[in-house]
Parts: sequence; C-alpha cells; structure tokens
Amino acid sequence: MTISDRFIPQTGYTENVSFVTVRNDGSKEDISRTLLREHHLTVFINETRAMEIACTPTHLPFLVTGRLISEGLISGADDINILDICEKGLNAKVFLKEGCGIKTTDLINVQSCCNDNKNFVTADRGSGAPGISDPTIMDNEIFTPEDIFRLISHANKDMKLHRETSGTHSCYLYHEGEVIFSCEDIGRHNALDKVIGKIYLDGLSPERCAVFTTGRTPLDMVRKGIRARLGALVSKSVPTYDAVMLAKEYGLKLYSRAWPDSYEKPHDLKFPDIGPNHM
Repeated sequence: MTISDRFIPQTGYTENVSFVTVRNDGSKEDISRTLLREHHLTVFINETRAMEIACTPTHLPFLVTGRLISEGLISGADDINILDICEKGLNAKVFLKEGCGIKTTDLINVQSCCNDNKNFVTADRGSGAPGISDPTIMDNEIFTPEDIFRLISHANKDMKLHRETSGTHSCYLYHEGEVIFSCEDIGRHNALDKVIGKIYLDGLSPERCAVFTTGRTPLDMVRKGIRARLGALVSKSVPTYDAVMLAKEYGLKLYSRAWPDSYEKPHDLKFPDIGPNHM
C-alpha cells in the first residue's frame, strides 16, 4: 500500500465571531466566540466519486481508511493499493487492489446525520467486505474493569479544539494497557473512523483495541465498531436499544455512561432477532 499525503494542515480550523448574549432580565452583552470551520473532503474510489465528508482537516489518511472499513466497503487496509490526498486536502483518491471493495455501479446518495456527510456507493457484499453476510462474532473478554477505568480517566481530559470551541467530538484508542492515540473532529463518526484508520494502517489487532468516544452510540456507531472488529466501544453518553441488541448479536463489548467513577454495560440477556436491515 502506498500513501501519498501532500496536505499540510494549517492552524485555521477556527474563526472568531461576534455574538450578543440576550438575558431574560433584558440585559445584553457583546461577546466573541471561537467557532469551528468545516472542511469538505471528496473521496474517489477507482476514479468514482464515493463520498463527501464534512470534517476537521486532521489525520485525513486515517479518516479515509477508517471510513471505507467502517462502511463495509473494504475489509482492511490491505485492500488499498494507493491512497492519495491532494495538496489542499480537498480530494482523496483511493485505488483498490483488483477484486476488492465496491461495485462502481452501486451508486446511491445517502446523507448521514454526521454534519454534511454523503455516501454515493454501497458495499459489494460479495467482495468480502464485512457486513451482515460476513458476521464477526467477538467473544473475547480481554478488558478488565481496571482497563476501562484507565481509558475513561485518560479520556476525561478535554482536547484542545473542544476547549476552544465546545464543538468537537473526541476518540481515544486504548491498546495493550495504554492510550496510544487520540483525535477530535466536528463529527463523532469522523473521529471514530480516524481511530479505526489508525488501527488498521498501523497493523494493530482491532480485537485487542478499545475505543472511547465522547458521542452517543446508536446503530450507526455500533455498526462501525462491528465492521472494524473492535474489542470494545466505550462512550460517556448513551446507546439506543437497537444498538445494544446489535452489539449483543455480534459480541461487541459496549460500555456507556462511562465516567471516572462508574460505567454501565448490558447484562447478557436474551435478545430478539433484529434482522439484516440493521447492518
């Protein structure tokens, strides 16, 4: 695999904007707020426009690789032959190895709830991309409560852009007893994809990785964890019922309401068959 990242991130992720605060007692106050700028990245796969991602322009090779894996378009970084990020970070061109990934005829237009992100392709389920037709059952119990609390403690430290803007989500990667990578992005999906890309491009075993996210964990986030074969997904926020059921079906260890003094995890109760439409 060849990665050509010609984009050099600048510091202009934010802009100051003047606001007026209006209070219920009738008083007003002029203030200045630091706001995030949205960066827009178009991803081409084998010369076909595959997706548009509204993101924070950091770790773009991780973001692109992680997104392809977590959307079930490829099974791993080894499916990629060339990944090229242009000088302005506006276009990412991905060339897959023969027989890997999507069908260029599978063009759709799906807008996600993550900012202005759009997908224009679906996975070719016959290619080996992990989806409902290629389930991964993860029955490992490699993470102790001490591991989870160690990860939570590290993740409880605020990251730079969030301190400045209160406008990002963060993810932290825990591997072999320590947090080895952290990132933030305007969208929680993007931040998770960056960590997934880091795992696969660095050749780590995803089953031995736990990821902490500051975002909620509904179905779409849990799908990403399952497709990436993560050992555990930890959130300081809450899951949905459907996400818990899907995590149980595939054996993804899902922790929620994770704070320095406590966390929650589902009991291993009997759960209904929610069917393939959820993947």
